[in-house]
Amino acid sequence: MTEDILLAGGTAVTCVADEVLWPGDILIRDGRIAAIGPHLEADSARRIDVSGRIVMPGLVDTHRHTWQSIVRNIASDWTLDQYLVGLHIGLSQYFRPEDTYIGNLLGALEALDAGITTLLDWSHNLYTPSTRTRPSTRCAKPGSAPSSRTAAGRRSGAGSCRPVPHPETYAGSGRNTSPPTTGW
Repeated sequence: MTEDILLAGGTAVTCVADEVLWPGDILIRDGRIAAIGPHLEADSARRIDVSGRIVMPGLVDTHRHTWQSIVRNIASDWTLDQYLVGLHIGLSQYFRPEDTYIGNLLGALEALDAGITTLLDWSHNLYTPSTRTRPSTRCAKPGSAPSSRTAAGRRSGAGSCRPVPHPETYAGSGRNTSPPTTGW
């Protein structure tokens, strides 16, 4: 059993359309919201004064690539083709399961810092240098990429897609597959 917590005196944004309580209290019991309302009574709860703050439900992100958090700014000026070749075909092939795990964990913490508590994680880098043709079974074990989804205490789903084809697939297509000139 966890300690009861009362978030007291804030501006509470509820899930009811157009309802904002000010001042609003939120009682958390056993890790779940038990009550929302003005001036709640909870003598045994630890009181946290949130006056002057907005208290609201967590945000939902339906498209995030948490594994890429460790290379987040490397492709900010790349075209889509440069991104697919430079990251998906280029850098991603050097990721070990441990690298994907830490990328997912840091990406989850980054999301939480932004107020995102639920997300759909497009984790399509489940390949390892030794298993380039199919997803690694090592990536599904404890301490691996999927287990990092819960390590940061977040709710998430996982999306995946087929791997990006090798650059030779683009030969003669007219697509720009040359490496980016910056950010490498």
